[in-house]
Amino acid sequence: MSLPIQIRSISSSQTLHLRKSELWPDTPLSSQSLPYDILSTTLHLGAFIISSQDTFSSLTPPPTANSMTNSLEGGYEPDETPTACLTPPKETGKHDETPIACLTLVLEPYLGKLPEHISNTTGGETLNTVQLHKFAVKFDLQGKGIGRQMLQYVYDLFSTSAMVEGDESLKETLMGVQKPILLHLDSRKVQAGFYIKAGLEVLDGNVFIKRGPTGDGYPHEYVRMGRLIK
Repeated sequence: MSLPIQIRSISSSQTLHLRKSELWPDTPLSSQSLPYDILSTTLHLGAFIISSQDTFSSLTPPPTANSMTNSLEGGYEPDETPTACLTPPKETGKHDETPIACLTLVLEPYLGKLPEHISNTTGGETLNTVQLHKFAVKFDLQGKGIGRQMLQYVYDLFSTSAMVEGDESLKETLMGVQKPILLHLDSRKVQAGFYIKAGLEVLDGNVFIKRGPTGDGYPHEYVRMGRLIK
C-alpha cells in the first residue's frame, strides 16, 4: 500500500531544501531558485504525510476516480480509500510544513521533436505545453509510491474540468490551461524507467547533459519525456 499523503500548493522556498538534498547537493541552497519559480503562472506542489487517521479518512478522491488504474507500478490497483486527493480536507490534523516531496509546473515550450503519434493526434488544435521541473522525493521515503501519487495528481489536475476547491493558488495558475496539453520533462536517463511505469513516454531519446542550476554541478544524462493530456 502506498504511503498516505496530502498534496497541495506550496511556495517556491519550500522546494529548495529538497532540490538541494535530492537533486543537486553540490549546488548551494542560495542558488537552487530559478527565474521561473516566481512567475505568476508557475505552480509548486508539495506532498505531506498524513499523520492523523481522522484526517486520512476525510480525504476525497480526485474527480477521475478510476484514473489510478493506469498501471503506474505494473498492475497497480487502487485501494478503496484514496491516498491522495485533489480537494484538500476541510479539517486537517497537525502536520509538518516541510514537504517530503515536491515538483514545479511551468508554462514552457517543448523544444524537441514530437513523435508522430502525438503530433498527429492533436487534430490541428493548439498544443499547450507545461514542463515539469525539479521533481524530488525525500531519499528515505523513496519507493513508497509518493512520486507515483504526485504524478497522478498532476494528470488528474489537467484532465478534469472540475476546479480545485479550497486552494485559490491552483485556480490562479495552471488550472486555466486548455487541453490538449503536452506535459513534458527532462528526465535523468537512469529514472526513465520510473516515468514510463508512471504513464509517460520518451519523446526524444537523444541524451544530453545537465549540470544543475549554476551550470557547474555534477553532470547527469537526460532524455526528454512527456505525456499528452486530451
